[in-house]
Amino acid sequence: MVHGEGKSIIVPDVLFLGESGDKWFQPLAFMPCLLLKTEDDVFGTVWIDIAGGATVRVNFRSSGLIGAFADGSQLFRCAILGPADVESYATGDAYGVSSGCPMLRLFHHANEEAISGIKTDSSFRPSTWNIQGNKTLANVGYAYLTSLDRIKCDEDLKRIAMASDRKIHLQVDGFAPPFLLLPGWEETYRNQILTLEVYRQSTQERQFTLPLAVEAAAVSPAHLFFHRPTTGIPFYEVCHPFIFRVGVQAGERIHFAQGEVRLLPLKAKFFDYVVVGDAQTTKGLAAPYDEEDTDQIMKIERLPEGKTMLDFWFENGNADLFSGKPLEWMHFGPSRTS
Repeated sequence: MVHGEGKSIIVPDVLFLGESGDKWFQPLAFMPCLLLKTEDDVFGTVWIDIAGGATVRVNFRSSGLIGAFADGSQLFRCAILGPADVESYATGDAYGVSSGCPMLRLFHHANEEAISGIKTDSSFRPSTWNIQGNKTLANVGYAYLTSLDRIKCDEDLKRIAMASDRKIHLQVDGFAPPFLLLPGWEETYRNQILTLEVYRQSTQERQFTLPLAVEAAAVSPAHLFFHRPTTGIPFYEVCHPFIFRVGVQAGERIHFAQGEVRLLPLKAKFFDYVVVGDAQTTKGLAAPYDEEDTDQIMKIERLPEGKTMLDFWFENGNADLFSGKPLEWMHFGPSRTS
């Protein structure tokens, strides 16, 4: 659950399928949650877009709480309504859901030397770069992982915020680009199409892979885009659905054993906010990548033990849950110059 100025939303982090939860789905976009309170329980319903253009409806309730985690998230038993072959849309494999400690199958791609060093040490030296790859981070380090099992083309690079030409293009809501873009179009449409400079990389530098099982509670919350179509219902989009970050305190390493990254041994680092970029402006499109120069955030609610976000919602209706909530911010160092 996160709070903005005058609004609160419940953000679905990940879906697990079946009693064993051996398949997981990464939400790509979702609508605001519908909530209903009865004398005995509180019910929630949220529509979520997953892979392959499929949409699922997820029903959950306060009494279905399974567990709560260090990042402020909660795990609920739920009913998933979707295509008959919904398992075929799964993002990947998972385990540990029934024990209340979900593990996600994720991957780290690099060159042969880097992967060999990580395997030898059984640890990552965290990256000190932000998602865009243009600014250093001073008070946190991240292991960057992905649900993509291979990096095969430039589109795969862009899914993990890289590009062979250093450019990712994003367009604002409501803009219909012309069929043919003439020379100089980046300047002509600079207020409609964002040209974002990201870390330059080639697929050849990402041909070696380290598969890992990562505790879901160790993964940092994802940033979002907020869309307000002229017709239809506003919705939220997960900005980097193929990027998964495990954060630790600056200078610490991320260790793994038997192919597992678990939260408990880590000197984990979480921030109590997510960036929610306004997709109607290029500034808003840039915000979840840059992470620094923005006030477009929502603050994470850390709930007391035994309190569900559904109960909290009705107990704190029409309250200002954003102003005055203290935060530790990411601290940034020098920018990348080339």
